[in-house]
Amino acid sequence: MYEKYKDYATDAEREILATKLQETEDWLYNEGEDETKGVYVSKLIELKKVGIATSFLFLKCILKLHV
Repeated sequence: MYEKYKDYATDAEREILATKLQETEDWLYNEGEDETKGVYVSKLIELKKVGIATSFLFLKCILKLHV
């Protein structure tokens, strides 16, 4: 996980995201190579579901700093 997000996720959340990213990369370079756009979009949505809470918390904290 990028350094700027590390304080906004638990160890477990970071591990889940790292695992999901690795699985997706493995899939992409193996059976995902010739998939349709729809399948790629589905994979992206899966990744976003894992990372959205961390991104939201990060943005919420940043916005509080600027208020």
